Amino acid sequence: LFLFRDLGTPRDSWRYRLLDVRNPGARRERARAHVNNGLRLYQENADLAGAEEELSIAAGMDPEFDLALYHHSTLLAAQGRFEESLARLTSAVAKDKKLAESAKTAMEFESIKNQGKFKDIVCIKPMRFIPSKYKDQYLR
Repeated sequence: LFLFRDLGTPRDSWRYRLLDVRNPGARRERARAHVNNGLRLYQENADLAGAEEELSIAAGMDPEFDLALYHHSTLLAAQGRFEESLARLTSAVAKDKKLAESAKTAMEFESIKNQGKFKDIVCIKPMRFIPSKYKDQYLR
């Protein structure tokens, strides 16, 4: 809401007008605030439902915000909603590959770390046996 003064028409001099101010960063900032609220609810109050709601709002508000997607994924996994969690995690890792490393060590994903779909998302490759006589060739 903005006040304006129109000197040409004194009667309309001080009226409220709703203006659309284009600020592309505003949506990201609001999403970041929801992420912070969600993380605080989860970490400080152990409020899974409230935290998941805040992170859901953040992820919906700015679907390109990788941290919102990642943290929403962790909360979904903590609630046992693994399919939804893996879908969010896929989107987050597609936007920032570093989040795959975080997912590997996150305790919320502990119960699905051995699933093939999780391993595919975070790029955990099965270890191959390399005979010792060829080890030098592979370890360069």
